[in-house]
Amino acid sequence: MRFKVVCINNKNKPVEIPAMFWLEKDEMYTVVSVQKMAKQPGKFGFVLAELPLPENCPYDSFLSERFRLATEDDFEAMEAVKALLEEVEEGMFVNL
Repeated sequence: MRFKVVCINNKNKPVEIPAMFWLEKDEMYTVVSVQKMAKQPGKFGFVLAELPLPENCPYDSFLSERFRLATEDDFEAMEAVKALLEEVEEGMFVNL
């Protein structure tokens, strides 16, 4: 079962993970799999649809503690931003 999460902590990026595969704070992601962390016993990791880690990376998931579950407010905010961007692209945006 897939579900949405929001990154709340993108600090302390492991050096083995290239920057282009790292998390952005406050960004929403889709969890496609939950698994036990091999290098951190007792912790769980999320495999994300939007950020598949490279095969040569020693990590295969992101620590679940870096995220919170997405709420209805997150989805509403995302829709509002999309609508605003569409208005800007169509030249309908008016400076106040």
